[in-house]
Amino acid sequence: MAVCGYAVGASNPSGGINFNGIGNPMTQSEWVELIRAGAPVLAACIAGVVAWKFGSIQAGIARQQAATAAAAAQTAKSKLKLDLFERRYEMYEFTVRALESMDQATEDQSAKDMAFLYELRKARWIFGEDVHKFLQEEVWPALLKYRFAQNELKKATERHQFEAAANSISEQQMRLFDLSQKATDIFSPYIRLES
Repeated sequence: MAVCGYAVGASNPSGGINFNGIGNPMTQSEWVELIRAGAPVLAACIAGVVAWKFGSIQAGIARQQAATAAAAAQTAKSKLKLDLFERRYEMYEFTVRALESMDQATEDQSAKDMAFLYELRKARWIFGEDVHKFLQEEVWPALLKYRFAQNELKKATERHQFEAAANSISEQQMRLFDLSQKATDIFSPYIRLES
């Protein structure tokens, strides 16, 4: 059988393999020439295998980095949701406390009012317009009316003034109670944690 001009597999009298087609075993210089001819092909094959292996490793690393980045993005998104939930829930609790504790007037009522106004401004940015409008147009005026009724009771000197102020306070307390119930309905779409 002949391969590249050499007879392969033919036997010769000395027992060696005859590759040169003449019947004599190959000499050292012929072996060197054969190796020189095949070396570039062998080197190219080895380089291809090495490049493929490194490419596979790099692709694996890239997939791991992409998975890590996706997990980090999901973690950041979850943290943002949790932070927003906490801020919204604090605002809800603050509103309900303000509505339910108005009859517990303190010396520092103006500080409470300022705190509520500050929280009212923040509501615009962490809730929808419906919550902001509820706080601005319903809760805040009701709190002021209740405070006004309390002041009228303090200033009353005659029985009919006391009765009118007491009736007004009673009406405002009912209004505040109703608003406290409504607050739960208004705030609830914003203070749910999604799974």
